[in-house]
Amino acid sequence: MKKDIHPKYEMITANCSCGNSIQIRSTVGHDLNLDVCGKCPPVLHW
Repeated sequence: MKKDIHPKYEMITANCSCGNSIQIRSTVGHDLNLDVCGKCPPVLHW
């Protein structure tokens, strides 16, 4: 593989609106704010 052509793959924090924080690896390079995550309560539509 060629050197220095791939983006950095580093640890970031994904913060959900419910207050949950998830540590993930990403090429984004900064922390993310999520609307929903796997720990959010389900939304019921009547």
